[in-house]
Amino acid sequence: MRGIVAMVVLVTLLQVNQALVITKFVNLFLQNYLNKISDPWELMEPLSLDLNVDYMADMTLTMNEPKVEGVTTFNAYNCTTTNVADGKMDIVLNFAAPQLTLSSAAYIMNGTLVDHINLEGRGPAEIVIENLDINIEGKGFIDYRVSSFYLNFDNASLNLEMRRWTVNFEGVMPGTDLGTLFNEFFSAHGQELLDMLEIRISNGKLVDFINGLFERSTSSPVPTTSSGAPSTPVSTAPSTPVPTASSGAPSTPVPTASTTPPTPTAPATEAFNETIPATETSLPPEP
Repeated sequence: MRGIVAMVVLVTLLQVNQALVITKFVNLFLQNYLNKISDPWELMEPLSLDLNVDYMADMTLTMNEPKVEGVTTFNAYNCTTTNVADGKMDIVLNFAAPQLTLSSAAYIMNGTLVDHINLEGRGPAEIVIENLDINIEGKGFIDYRVSSFYLNFDNASLNLEMRRWTVNFEGVMPGTDLGTLFNEFFSAHGQELLDMLEIRISNGKLVDFINGLFERSTSSPVPTTSSGAPSTPVSTAPSTPVPTASSGAPSTPVPTASTTPPTPTAPATEAFNETIPATETSLPPEP
């Protein structure tokens, strides 16, 4: 019995150590990527959205000169992998940001709200998202060594969660109270809208974007232990355990050259320029 307990404890410790090492690698690549972005991040193209949801809205929205503030506060946490058959792995990546603000100097909106209320507006707009969590899960492969890190998804799905968001579009149906109604209505249904966006983003664009972020390199950043000494991770190929160093110091020299991550361009913007069709499970009308 003691032997079984000891084995379970050992396996758990190895899994925890593996998760810590992978998370450190992911954070290093993420921060190198974000260091190339100014905050607020000025997107190169307008954000366009066609929204068609029963009992909610049928509208088109274009946000010109969009900016995202707070994007450099993203941090990776609890990134894990589990070996599965055929050399593939179940990969889980988690990212969080305390607050993001999406703003537009000049939006244009046309359509209807709750099936019959005409909507029209233009002017400045702002959406504040609090405590955004991004979860990416899929099958693929991770390989990490002393001087390289490689992650590649075959397929992936996206899950977006947030505490709340606050919508403020100025100039909606000027001279009426519909602007206040619009802002309150969409502030109350933020999570439902994020759930719809998940479906549109969980496609080849998501996989291409993530794989581009973690392209194979022989000069990847090397994470360090809490003592400041470089760690010495090994490949996570099936049946390969992750060793832990008792002294915290590596037995071989570790190069610390940094990578030059891809420049953030269209993928992040194009993911939003999609049509959200009507869904079978539509929202009930507001009481």
